Amino acid sequence: MSRTGLLTVDNEGIKGGTLTQNTTFRYNWVHDTGGQGLRFDTGEEGLFNRSNHLMFNVVFRNPNGGLSGKSDASAIYRNTG
Repeated sequence: MSRTGLLTVDNEGIKGGTLTQNTTFRYNWVHDTGGQGLRFDTGEEGLFNRSNHLMFNVVFRNPNGGLSGKSDASAIYRNTG
């Protein structure tokens, strides 16, 4: 997912939803959400997110959190929160 949330004003920003693997959020601006800015949800039925990355994002003024990886073998690199 690249350049999808530029100047996003939304209730939840961008979230992974159900079990997500091998996904990258990069080059997004997310601000003033009612929930979290960028996040991957936790695993389901004993399976967990794997290899999800947060790279080069700007996330600010999100009252319930900015960046949430919740993933095994992930990278969180060069973000501003």
